[in-house]
Amino acid sequence: MRIVWPRSTIVATALALMLDRQIGDPPSSFHPVAYFGQLANWTERLLYKDSYFAGAVSAMVLVGFPLGLSITSSPYPVAASVLVQYFCISDRQLRDVVCEVVRSVELGDLKRARITVGKIVGRSTRDMSESEVLRAAFESLAENSSDGAVAPIFYGTLLGDAGAVIYRCVNTLDSMFGHRNKKYERFGYVSARFDDLVNLIPSRLTWLCVYLLSSRSTRRRIRKATAQARAHPSPNAGVVEAGFAGRFDVEVGGVNIYDGVAEERVRFGGDKTVTTEDLKQAIIFERRVVDLAFVLSSVVALTLRTLVKRRWL
Repeated sequence: MRIVWPRSTIVATALALMLDRQIGDPPSSFHPVAYFGQLANWTERLLYKDSYFAGAVSAMVLVGFPLGLSITSSPYPVAASVLVQYFCISDRQLRDVVCEVVRSVELGDLKRARITVGKIVGRSTRDMSESEVLRAAFESLAENSSDGAVAPIFYGTLLGDAGAVIYRCVNTLDSMFGHRNKKYERFGYVSARFDDLVNLIPSRLTWLCVYLLSSRSTRRRIRKATAQARAHPSPNAGVVEAGFAGRFDVEVGGVNIYDGVAEERVRFGGDKTVTTEDLKQAIIFERRVVDLAFVLSSVVALTLRTLVKRRWL
């Protein structure tokens, strides 16, 4: 039996990340993820039932369709892989939005800051105070450093464009159907659990990068925050938020409003509230985290490729 590993995956991922750094996300009218969202909405209208089975079938159909397209998309595998992975990585846009939140707060335009942070969080932002806006931006920067960048980079280096596509589809379905409410409790269950599974390694990789890029004293704070974050409702978001909160010695968690309902989340990290200066430093730091994650993912991919060749070729 011969195992054929995807070709040039690391080079393609590196070029895709460079594209994202240079031009960011394309407009929604040209973004395949936006069209995938429309396809998911159409599938929901067609197949929705308040059942686990209907949700599972919908998830399999929605993941399988773009995966098939990515496998047969072009006679130029490397070029196609670069483009596909570029569409799966969303890192620059995240930092740009957080930068805009910082600018709005510094200009005293809290209304604009609320609207801007609403682009990257699922909670209600209408009545947020300034400190709540800054905390929301900080938590989203931390969590989405893993979801938007490290995870697609990890699966891209490891499995090529097919791996990145599967991840982006699963993550998008979770954002659409993985809500903890009556409508999606059953229908979105498979999408949410699948997203938890595929983010298990990338979230820990993100945490590891934060840890490695921190000083010895800061690492003690990170370990403490990570222990406190075990009560977080997400098995992955809490880990990443703990890394960033410990790194910058700020407190995250607290009361968030979802669909008009207040939800108290565990508080962890440092003793101080997030400031605009913390966010400025976190934006710079997040880019370093993503760079290190790419290096470590590449090492893992090369190591596994070598082991597979020795064993099967």
